[in-house]
Amino acid sequence: MKIKYHDNLNPPERALDGSLSDNWDRAAAYGNEYVNAHFRIDTPAYDEKKNWDEQHIAEFDADCRAAFEKLGWEVTSPRRSGSCATVRKGKSSLYLHPQDFSGEVLKAEVVSIAETLTAAESFSIQWVDLYETVYDMTDETYYAYLNGQTERIRAEVLKKSMTTQRTRFYRDYDIACHVASIVRLRRIGEDDGRYGGAGKTANYIIRVIDRLIAEGYLASTMSRNGSRLIRTINKTEQKQKKLYVA
Repeated sequence: MKIKYHDNLNPPERALDGSLSDNWDRAAAYGNEYVNAHFRIDTPAYDEKKNWDEQHIAEFDADCRAAFEKLGWEVTSPRRSGSCATVRKGKSSLYLHPQDFSGEVLKAEVVSIAETLTAAESFSIQWVDLYETVYDMTDETYYAYLNGQTERIRAEVLKKSMTTQRTRFYRDYDIACHVASIVRLRRIGEDDGRYGGAGKTANYIIRVIDRLIAEGYLASTMSRNGSRLIRTINKTEQKQKKLYVA
């Protein structure tokens, strides 16, 4: 069967006939780039529920193991009650839900994985969804990237912190997390606050906010619970300080 590879970040979403578009360049030279990939799986026994018994589960797990071991992967976390198996090869990993094998894999290996899965008997592959590029880079390289984004970060912080009321402020970390979602690169094996909590990118942006306060572009105060609050200075304050905010 011909497998469709659908890039969700690259329009069009649908082909002219209304079907999901096959719009990912599988032949490109991707080098060491990874991708957030979802191999959409049809497992009839699982879909029918009543047939998803120990025998079918064993057949499914055996098919998965055979397919991925053929490609040099290994099961690093076997199926347990309430969770599916995880397979890994180097820095690539996939969570093997019977409807969706999802995780971060080398772009150059997406096609070989999909084609190998076509040989399974207990399930079939329907199509492949591709999302964000995932980069394999050191912290040093990533911070160099962020340094190159400084002007963009400053502009986004000032834009998000604008208000028509001098008494209205925003929590600095809320602003930092919002801007982080704009400039952050997804890195292999690095959560970086994408699912909540502190992250390298948001903490970097906090330091940019520190400089904007020191330079006078942001007004700041403290909330009752000790959080720092900020706002972009208004037009009158800009004239007084001889500063310009786009």
